Amino acid sequence: MKNILSKYDMMEAALTGIGLEPENVRVISLKQDGEYCELVLRTDWVMYDCYVDLLTGELTGLDSEPFVDVEATDGINCAELLKHERSRAA
Repeated sequence: MKNILSKYDMMEAALTGIGLEPENVRVISLKQDGEYCELVLRTDWVMYDCYVDLLTGELTGLDSEPFVDVEATDGINCAELLKHERSRAA
């Protein structure tokens, strides 16, 4: 039986694949879509729609578009989510 990666692993895989720092990114949504995890992430200037393989953690799809509402507060900061998960695991 193959292990499915956690949502935190998916988020880290997407951030690494795009080349973004967690402190500058907010996660808007994260959901399983078949064998993939679809993540919608945004920075102050770009919205990303990412697909990560649930078994390998490989970033297999990416679409982006400009995002111009720099005062938007939707989503949760990726760095805060990852920090919380790491403190739980310790």
